[in-house]
Amino acid sequence: MTEKLKYITPFTSLSTLNKLILFFNILAALSLLASYLAPIVSPQKNWVFAFLGLGYPILFLINLIFCSYWAIRKNLLFLLSALCLVAGFNIFFNNINFNIKTAKPNGSFRIMAYNVHNFNGLEKPINLPKYTQTLAIIKANAPEILTIEEFHLQSAQYKIIDSLRSVLNTSHFYFEPFIKTPFDSTGLAIFSKFPIINRGIVDLSGKHYQNKGIFADIKTPKKIIRIYCLHLESLNFDSNEYKNLDQYKLPAYAMIKNISVKLKKGFINRSVQANTLKRELAICKYPYIIAGDFNDTPASYAVNSISAGLKNSFREQGIGLGVTFNSKIPLLQIDYILASPEFTIKDHQVIDKKISDHKPVYSDVYLP
Repeated sequence: MTEKLKYITPFTSLSTLNKLILFFNILAALSLLASYLAPIVSPQKNWVFAFLGLGYPILFLINLIFCSYWAIRKNLLFLLSALCLVAGFNIFFNNINFNIKTAKPNGSFRIMAYNVHNFNGLEKPINLPKYTQTLAIIKANAPEILTIEEFHLQSAQYKIIDSLRSVLNTSHFYFEPFIKTPFDSTGLAIFSKFPIINRGIVDLSGKHYQNKGIFADIKTPKKIIRIYCLHLESLNFDSNEYKNLDQYKLPAYAMIKNISVKLKKGFINRSVQANTLKRELAICKYPYIIAGDFNDTPASYAVNSISAGLKNSFREQGIGLGVTFNSKIPLLQIDYILASPEFTIKDHQVIDKKISDHKPVYSDVYLP
């Protein structure tokens, strides 16, 4: 064994460089372990774990590098990071999956969630090329049910609802504006090929006008189901903050502080919204599906709180990393489709198109 794998080298016999590497390895391992508390500890009680949960992909990669470093040197110190990596397997499979793509099975229906970013039309004319490309994506993937976040209408320009009804070949839709002027409105929308028999607002007590939820009770050929369309609390970064993050520029101290404050508030507000939604779900009398922009990662308290006891379509049938946010900020999965236990998830796909700041997500689901 000594030929293939050394025993742990006593700390005193390590070179100065390896002592320093081991020190940072220990810090990284402890940080990774602490990030596993992010799904469990509410940011209302302790928001530090929420930041570590946000950094989970980076912490995972750093520990993988440390693990490889010691393994190449045939030193049992590789177990320090290896055991920490294995301990987080549940969070790992919420971030990356290895399922096999299948054809849409008979008897299933497709639900798509898409944050269309106002068709880039907030405070400026709707971007016609992006608008038509969005319609083309929806038509090509042919969902039976479509939820849209940041759905923006400009009365003087395009008949967007009519266009979507035509693309989906349906007359059934529910649009709830959360901001409205004589000229435009922005909110959430649900389109369905099946009849909508009831609808309403889910008051999540969000502080931002778009960050709310709606539901529609839909009469499918088999039974009535409820569809929730959600847009949880946004970060509300301004254009300069996004620009610095996208270009990997280190912003000034004041901006770092401002971004940190916004992240902290977002974590806390989404945890409140998640708890509110769970109370709503507890009294729902129908099988239900939740779709939308959660503005939080798979390691977050909000996502794990909402998805507890439900089927996460990415976890069930996703492939690859599941990244849904179009940004240079790496590995952000913030759009989800969750189903109550009555459903069987048959497929999950992220459509890799950079039309909005979000990628459309769809899932094929089956209800016995």
